[in-house]
Amino acid sequence: MEPAETSEPLAPTAPPAPDRRLPWVLCLLLLVGVLVLSRLLTPDPRGYGTHERLTHFPCTFRLLTHLPCPFCGMTTAFAYMSHGDPAAAFRSSPFGPLLWLLTVLGIPYSLYRLAGGRSWFAPGAVDAVFAPRRFLIILAVIWAARLVAFALWH
Repeated sequence: MEPAETSEPLAPTAPPAPDRRLPWVLCLLLLVGVLVLSRLLTPDPRGYGTHERLTHFPCTFRLLTHLPCPFCGMTTAFAYMSHGDPAAAFRSSPFGPLLWLLTVLGIPYSLYRLAGGRSWFAPGAVDAVFAPRRFLIILAVIWAARLVAFALWH
């Protein structure tokens, strides 16, 4: 007679480690997609409204108040920057060229992180800079300056 096989319970297996590259792949695809799309768009000569070419409605805030909203001209600024006209981009949206530049710089950073590189920033530093409150304050200051400039030019 053969000895009975004893079956020991299998040790629980640890769940698979999450793939830390996926967020960077998605980030890279988003950044490249935004830049490609902005290159394909023809900037609206009014300095705003380029987003309407993407089948979006005109800016409701602008229609109701006849004033630029905080994001008016952002798509146009991206399109101008992608076509090599930073002066027109700045006139469309002073915040636009800065965000476009951050988008461009995000591509090599995403590639670096995909290759296994460590973060260039201290833990929490990016969160501190891009905290919603700070972002809204910066946006409000730029919008206030735009409204003053709009009032002076019109």
